[in-house]
Parts: sequence; structure tokens; C-alpha cells
Amino acid sequence: MSRSTTARIRLLIAAASLFLIVLASACAGAAGSPSVGGPVDEGPGSQLPVDPAASDCAADGPDCQQGPVDVAYADVEVVADAQGTPRPVRWENAVTDPGSADVTVQWWSGVEPCYALHGVDVTETETEVVITVLEASIHPDEEEVACIEIAQAKQHTVTLTAPLGDRTVVDGA
Repeated sequence: MSRSTTARIRLLIAAASLFLIVLASACAGAAGSPSVGGPVDEGPGSQLPVDPAASDCAADGPDCQQGPVDVAYADVEVVADAQGTPRPVRWENAVTDPGSADVTVQWWSGVEPCYALHGVDVTETETEVVITVLEASIHPDEEEVACIEIAQAKQHTVTLTAPLGDRTVVDGA
């Protein structure tokens, strides 16, 4: 191999290495921390502001929706054969009817079989009701299972021993 061919190969390798370093740096910045000055999630039940400039649609377009989106929560029941370790999941809304003993908690989670409702723990006192949603995999923890990562809006209704009244509903997670 001639000296000029070897020099060209070295130059090509150096250029490719530089390109990969720049690409890796850009990807790390995009996947790392959220951008400075972006919206901050204030916790359960909060609404993040919608920036029309960041939208993929024209503000005057017929299919463009600005502001909070109405979510259709799917009713889920406790899965009796869940074999994974139960883990608490934060819920975002507690929906009640005045004078009723029913409380519907709503949360975002993954889909079954990896994210199944294992149970709901309810602790009632005179001043508050603590509701803890517990999810687990239908599969044992040690079983290797592919879990699709799609968000699902879920809800489950619990019946208290007495109507809610003036008591506060608290997330136990």
C-alpha cells in the first residue's frame, strides 16, 4: 500500500471518529436533562402549559387542539393472578360524587401484562382517606418478558366504608 493511500485511510478514520464524537455529544444532550426554561410538572393533577409555537399544527387548522386534552380513562379491575412484586403508582385524580362512598382514582401507566392492577389499599380516618394504587406484572419477576412501552390512562373505583364527606383524599404512593 502506498504512502498516500495510508494517509487517506488515516484521514478518513479521523474524520469518521470526529463525526461519531459530535453525534454522540448531540445525542447525549438531547437525551439528558430537560431543556432549561421548559415546562415543569408540578405533580399529580397539574396542567402543563401548551406552547402553540412548539406545536406540529397550525393554530388555525381544523385538527389542531390547543390547551389540555380530554382523556378517556379505561376502567381496570384487580388482576388476581399478578405474580410480580406489587409497586405503588401515583395517581393524578380522585373523582367523587357528593354524598357517595365511591371514589374513582385515575392514573397513567403501561399496558398489561407488564402493568396490571394488583390491588388498591384504602386507609380511612375521620379527616382523610389514603388511597394507594398497586401494580405488578402478571409474570413472575424473574421471568424475561418483552414489555411494550405505551402509556394508558386507567381508572378504578373503590367504595369507602362511609361517604367521603369533608375528608381529604390523599395519594398513598
